[in-house]
Amino acid sequence: MEILNQQSWGTLLLACVIGLLIYSMEVDGEPVATYLGQRNQFLKSEIGEGVGAKLVLNEKEKRVDDILLAAKRKEVAQGFSETFPPTVNFLTGKPLVEKSAVFDIIKRMPKGGILHIHEISIADPWWVVQTITYLPHLYYCVSDDYFSSLRFKFAGTVPQEKPVACKTEWALVSESRAALGSSYFDQLLYHNLTMVTDQPDEVYPNTTMSWLRFQQALLSLTDLYFSVTSFDLFVKQSLLQMIQDNVQYVEIRTVLFPLQELDGTIHPPEYTLQQYIRIAEEFKQQYPNDFAGLKIISSSIRHPVNRPLIKAQVQLAMDLRKKYPNYFAGYDLVAQEDGGGPLVDYLNELLYPLEVGSDLPFFFHAGETNWQGTFVDDNLIDAVLLNTTRIGHGYAINKHPAVLEVVRSRGIAIELNPISNQVLHLVHDLRNHIGASLIAEDYPVVVSSDDPAAWGSLPLSHDYYMAFMAMSRETTGLTLLKQLALNTFKYSAMTASEKEAANDLWQAKWNIFLDETLAKYELTETMPKEEL
Repeated sequence: MEILNQQSWGTLLLACVIGLLIYSMEVDGEPVATYLGQRNQFLKSEIGEGVGAKLVLNEKEKRVDDILLAAKRKEVAQGFSETFPPTVNFLTGKPLVEKSAVFDIIKRMPKGGILHIHEISIADPWWVVQTITYLPHLYYCVSDDYFSSLRFKFAGTVPQEKPVACKTEWALVSESRAALGSSYFDQLLYHNLTMVTDQPDEVYPNTTMSWLRFQQALLSLTDLYFSVTSFDLFVKQSLLQMIQDNVQYVEIRTVLFPLQELDGTIHPPEYTLQQYIRIAEEFKQQYPNDFAGLKIISSSIRHPVNRPLIKAQVQLAMDLRKKYPNYFAGYDLVAQEDGGGPLVDYLNELLYPLEVGSDLPFFFHAGETNWQGTFVDDNLIDAVLLNTTRIGHGYAINKHPAVLEVVRSRGIAIELNPISNQVLHLVHDLRNHIGASLIAEDYPVVVSSDDPAAWGSLPLSHDYYMAFMAMSRETTGLTLLKQLALNTFKYSAMTASEKEAANDLWQAKWNIFLDETLAKYELTETMPKEEL
């Protein structure tokens, strides 16, 4: 190979420089400019179509938006090299979320209402252990199931009957606590009431196992909840925790089980509803600037198939709707959809209100499944044909384009429950949740929490964080959060006047939130605020 002399090297260098100049001129030429213009149009179109995209922020909101987006960009950037919280099972990833500046801002934010939550799974499980299980006259037995779960009963004397599944006799909780030590025994109770574990992917390797443990925890909580001894404490604590999490309104799904006295006296389901109403009224008087109210959605267990029972519960719901229209919102069927009991099995019962001219709104769980083209995800079709007001979960809805069209045209809100869907094995990485597409395409959606106590989350903040970080663009900020909050009133069962009052209450708290966020995080010339 011939060795280049100094002049040859100079000639080669000059040629390279000229080549780079020519290349740069071509890059900056009209074809590239046209392409980049088209690309920008695409981006603007996508950004302009999502939930909240049409909101116009005022100057103060824009400043908070800058703070929020700076925190979001930082956490997204960290997610490329570190663990991104929405990709980790919440049962182990919760501490990662709670270190987040975005989460801190969301906690402070008034989030409107919770439209999908179950009565027994609102109050913090540690509070349940420390308060409810310390009440006198509480008995328990151990069930003969995979997880050796516990069943409970408040009674004046040793109960004469026990659940069929129990393999032990009834024992007083207070006596066992004294014998085993409060620390050990309380920890045992806590794990019985929740799904919390250090190794969730091993303990609950699939949907079946996660649902099995979930349902056993719910049975224990149900025993503790529906007693005259504990009911007031449970409901008041649940509402208090919602206020503390900056939630202003709630629609509670409840089976309306009868409340039982220590002497065995059983009150009818209507009495249970009356107690909800009494407590809600007391709470509104106690917290007039924080609480806009509650409504009840009665529920029936869809398994096992028991059509006579469902018919009776539908008729009861019709009656309660007529007697208590300001508090009783409607009716739903609950429990694991994959296990059976599809809506189509109950057509005679569910069409009965229409036949007799009754105004009974439906709020059906539907599409909480990964299956496609089965009786399970076909619940979505039946839900819209039965004129459901909202759809609970709707995880499989992207497989039903015709249902999506109806949802958009009728304004049927889909109740997204991110953490529930993750813990119960519908999706592991929440960036892959169907909610991302629904939010991007501006479908009617609300974010809820389903059963937060079962996995140790707050009533709403943790789920808002997941939706915000995993289901929206890096450049999407306060407009999404604000619209999600406003949607909870828009798609609620409240009357027009109730919605107006709730919005006014929320707006006052929103203004406070803006000021507090700016005070904590905004940089000033004289004093740097807390780092994001």
